[in-house]
Amino acid sequence: MSWKRSVCVFVCVCVLTAGCSCSWEQGDPSGSVSIGQAHSPNDPGSSIANLEENYALITWTPESLAEEYGYQRQLSGFNHLQGDTLRKCYRLLLDAVYRVSNEQSVDGHYRVKKVVMEGVALSKSQVMQVVIALRNDNPQLFWVLNDLRYGVSDGSTVIQLCSYFSGTQVQKASEKMDTALKAVLKKAPKGSSEFERELYLHDQLISLVEYHDEAEDHSSEYPMAFSAYGALVDGKAVCEGYSRAMQLLSNCLGLQCALVTGVSQEIAHMWNLIRIEGEWYHLDLTWDDAASMSIYQYFNLTDEQISVNHTMDPLIPADGDSQWDRSLYNLYLPECTSLEYNYYHQKAVQIHTLGNEDDQEAMDAVLNAAARRERTISFQFSPDLDFDIAVARLLTEEPYKYAYYVHCANAYFGEEKAPLQEGETRYVLDKNQRAVTIELLYR
Repeated sequence: MSWKRSVCVFVCVCVLTAGCSCSWEQGDPSGSVSIGQAHSPNDPGSSIANLEENYALITWTPESLAEEYGYQRQLSGFNHLQGDTLRKCYRLLLDAVYRVSNEQSVDGHYRVKKVVMEGVALSKSQVMQVVIALRNDNPQLFWVLNDLRYGVSDGSTVIQLCSYFSGTQVQKASEKMDTALKAVLKKAPKGSSEFERELYLHDQLISLVEYHDEAEDHSSEYPMAFSAYGALVDGKAVCEGYSRAMQLLSNCLGLQCALVTGVSQEIAHMWNLIRIEGEWYHLDLTWDDAASMSIYQYFNLTDEQISVNHTMDPLIPADGDSQWDRSLYNLYLPECTSLEYNYYHQKAVQIHTLGNEDDQEAMDAVLNAAARRERTISFQFSPDLDFDIAVARLLTEEPYKYAYYVHCANAYFGEEKAPLQEGETRYVLDKNQRAVTIELLYR
């Protein structure tokens, strides 16, 4: 579940040879940021100064897939860069990552077109800020690797990113990505609310993606596991791949969705921030995919709720250029304080007493869920109730209320058409949110 974030820094002087055109139409991807070695201009293998390769122009973008709701571009990283110079660098890199070499370098990777910031000497920290903003705004750029090369000479800066694929291979891989995105988006509910779209994407990704255990400890061997491509095309990803896939699909369904980094269980981690009807929420698909059934423990949480077992990296300070070397920061952290579109608030059966007052609502909910062949149903208990006692009376002790609800639902359908199994119950407790999610078992 970890988000691999290794930062290796080698900086040296480079000869500047060319500039880049500027475009504000396209974007970039992948995993964590590391700074690779920028070779000396006198080195025949120089990957910055001497290579003037044949770059292939990547023409694929996901915007055309956003038919009903319009494509929602993410600009939170760009908007929170410190100053116009860094934003200009972002734009230049945004254009450059769509120009990928077909010539393999000595390290086995493929260079994207280099960017020259003439008359600007950027520090390592500033370059890292720009690249992180670029990656976190643009999950569609699955081909860009966690390898950054840059150098400074005579007050100017050269930056070059790397691709896992050649330019030609990126085009072919983009066709697979396009197909995978279309497969999810074509089944999205039409005319639906932002919450319903988010819920659809959450369930789709948890159904489609398997956690990539090998990539957690061998990130260099499985770079796609840290990208939306790994999640959507390969069907295997780590937390970063889950988060970038959710962001990309959200973009296509008109939802604002950002990335947040931090630590969970003493392991580096990435998850999403999503804006639903004007309010921001935390969404962690990786942790919701930790059970054999659909769960929603990390679906639209507040800052307070997520902080129980997640610690966010702090916002970059005003003097972040001098501190970035030794710490990791988020560029953007909107406040998450609303519970309005928390999953349990919207979908769970609310239990207020240990008596019979809520039984009719609960029976109706089980009946309707069974009629729709839903996979799970959730119950949330009032703060006035003892959680352990309430769960026991619902599931494991007299009066076995859930078993009664299932029996009543089956009776409604009739003996021959009764859909639900009786006698076996599988469930997941969420004590922090005073809820339980039960798997609906069908005959």
